[in-house]
Amino acid sequence: MDITKIKIKACETEIKFFENAARDTREISFSSSDGQTEDFIGCLQILLAQFMEVCDFHAGYEEGLKITGLSIKYEGDDFGLVISAIKRLKKSSTPLCINSPYIPPVRNEHTVTIMDDILIQKIEAIKEMAADFMRGGYRAQGSLFNKENKK
Repeated sequence: MDITKIKIKACETEIKFFENAARDTREISFSSSDGQTEDFIGCLQILLAQFMEVCDFHAGYEEGLKITGLSIKYEGDDFGLVISAIKRLKKSSTPLCINSPYIPPVRNEHTVTIMDDILIQKIEAIKEMAADFMRGGYRAQGSLFNKENKK
């Protein structure tokens, strides 16, 4: 399964992936209104340093910045990606939505990219967590019983 998109909102998760069939490949869209665990929400935050680097943001700009998703483009055995984030603003009740420039895989010695083994490992870990979310993991569960009524 090649995941192409992960997008997290307050109580909505969208994951797109390619499903390989015998004769063709099709993109499947998975959507869930289940809440996410803090681990799943936090998994995207490990991309904050790379997001800051590729966008040339100065130190301190990460305050109020939250990674909300990524889009992955496969190029043969490699992949490139775009990281999405929101930033709280002091003078607006709505956040600023920011997409990074495309981060290409290393194609040759002339490719300017921040893609490295560390970033690839982070993306693979996020993709594994997203696949587990689709199987029912990393979902916040409500309590079945009110603790006050339990005896």
